Amino acid sequence: MDKIPLILFAGEGKGQAPIDELLEYAKVEYRALMEFDGKTIIYRILENFHQSGVISEYFIFGIPENLVKLPPEIDVEKVNFFETKDKDFSDKLNFAAKHILEKAKTTPGIFPENSTHVMFSTSDIPFLKASTISELYDRTRDFTIDLQASIVPKELMEDRFGETERTYLLLRNDKEKKEYCLGDITILNLLKVEKGVEKLRALRKNRKKVLLLVLFLKPTLIFKYFLKRLKFGDVESAFNKVFHLNSKIVVMEFPDIAMDIDNIFQYELVKKEFNKI
Repeated sequence: MDKIPLILFAGEGKGQAPIDELLEYAKVEYRALMEFDGKTIIYRILENFHQSGVISEYFIFGIPENLVKLPPEIDVEKVNFFETKDKDFSDKLNFAAKHILEKAKTTPGIFPENSTHVMFSTSDIPFLKASTISELYDRTRDFTIDLQASIVPKELMEDRFGETERTYLLLRNDKEKKEYCLGDITILNLLKVEKGVEKLRALRKNRKKVLLLVLFLKPTLIFKYFLKRLKFGDVESAFNKVFHLNSKIVVMEFPDIAMDIDNIFQYELVKKEFNKI
């Protein structure tokens, strides 16, 4: 099976509002270093990406290399660290894309055959499982699609974790209406990154505000939003129009892909869940 490179963003540390309060509470310098049951989140994430069997090489952006303990089974020659201080999300993604595309010229096998796609993940999803990663990759191996974003139904999130303080969006699929939140793993074509950086910056700025997000993507969708008639295709076509790329929403039935830690409430929720295991 073709493998895919991983971009792991792990740079959210002290001095970067609004997470300072969380880091102070958890007594860590970086969010990726929050520890549960004897392991940091970044250790757990890397461990499960390795066990998934789908990753060709690891590109970790943000956190200094000397702060990260790698799982022993991962080949250190396959792990690349880059400090990206004073860069926002969009600039970091653009920086990552340029570096990986350049390295691929001299390193065969980084990308799946006939693609320049990566798996992109955040570093604050402590319950992520190897089986979820491999399942997502199986569902997203159509490399004619530039962006495949994972989403999880609210009912599954709440069945597993209860109230999580996630942001949900009501979407129609055929005749069914459900609320969904974004997962923390995306499949992305790096060749399409540079042209969309400025628009992505605006999108990230408003990502927690559903109404502004819809307006930004495609103003005509606001009527469907108020009438609760937004469909999967509406969101996909909005991304196509704004970013000039072919996009797809992938529904995942695995809440571990979306349980991240943005605040103290979620940190305590995760601690409580680990105590149950």
